[in-house]
Amino acid sequence: MSAALAWTALVSALVTVFGASLYLGFMTVAQFFLRPVFLGLRLDELSTVFAVPITAITRFLGIMFLPLLVAPLVQMWLGRTHVWALAFAIATAAAYMFLALWFALSMRPVNQQLLTGAVTDESELRATMRQWVTRNWARFYAALVYWAAAVGYLLAGHELWEALP
Repeated sequence: MSAALAWTALVSALVTVFGASLYLGFMTVAQFFLRPVFLGLRLDELSTVFAVPITAITRFLGIMFLPLLVAPLVQMWLGRTHVWALAFAIATAAAYMFLALWFALSMRPVNQQLLTGAVTDESELRATMRQWVTRNWARFYAALVYWAAAVGYLLAGHELWEALP
């Protein structure tokens, strides 16, 4: 492998570990620190306590979507001759695709209900927030797999960056 390809593999691995670490961090904060707050929200707090962090995280992950999607694909291509590197790259790509699809198909509709004012009374808010928290557990566990696979690739890919000067 040329030095340029080795650098590409290393940079893509670092981008993936960075993204997976941030994603897992976001999910950890949401599930273990914000969950009790979210479950106890009142309607008058929804536009700040829920909307501000969720909108910011969604915006950031939207900006990072393409780099975080391309990096594991590059890793799959560059690691195709190394069994463990390829396996971790595939796991990383699969976990990330699950996270993206789960957000688009499962979380976004609930977010829209909460962010657009469709929820109009406290009991509906509590039920919708319980639904949001329950669905978000899938993202937490997928983010854990995503992070483990990204770190696994970084460790297994040592053969790829042996060509580094």
